[in-house]
Amino acid sequence: TFLIMLINSNYKKYKLAFFVFLLLSFSMLLLTLARAPIISVVVGLFVFLLFSPIKKRVKIYSLLIFIIGIFIFIQTDYYDIFIEKISSAGLSHRDIIWNDAIDKISNNKLVGVGLGNYSFVDGYQSYSTHNVYLFLLVSLGFIGSVGVFLSLTLAISLILYNIFYNHHHKLSILFSSIVITILLHQVFEVGLDNPLKPLSLFLILSIAYLN
Repeated sequence: TFLIMLINSNYKKYKLAFFVFLLLSFSMLLLTLARAPIISVVVGLFVFLLFSPIKKRVKIYSLLIFIIGIFIFIQTDYYDIFIEKISSAGLSHRDIIWNDAIDKISNNKLVGVGLGNYSFVDGYQSYSTHNVYLFLLVSLGFIGSVGVFLSLTLAISLILYNIFYNHHHKLSILFSSIVITILLHQVFEVGLDNPLKPLSLFLILSIAYLN
């Protein structure tokens, strides 16, 4: 959101404020130690910088800030904690949950098990599929989820169209990057199961803008 405001603002003082907020929000994202959103946001920003029509010097400055940020990041204790989590946590047992969900899908191919009827139970703890695409398939089956996946195919086609044929428009590339970020993040989480959730609304508005 801050990046949208930064690009769309015509006043230097506002641009500076939104740039500071953007750096702060990215810093707070790093503090979460949540790997899926961190990786997704980095990929989304990379896509934006690569394909957007912003001036080359801005791209170079952004890359320098990113490199300096990585260098500072490596010098902190947080880096050691982050690396330790990556090496020790792995997929946080998502592979086990995904295998269980795939087994349920194979047993309920056409109509699924129904919304709200799937959970992976480990002792006293209950987990979701941690993957929105598996969630749709296991809940709705192939028949119930076909419309959703057709909509996702439309969204991907809009992304490709805007990146390759509308690349002169900054906001189109930015919203394409946003959709990529959200769809990539949802490989590891279930945040689009309800259209009224903030992430779902942001995705819907982004796709609507691209359309």
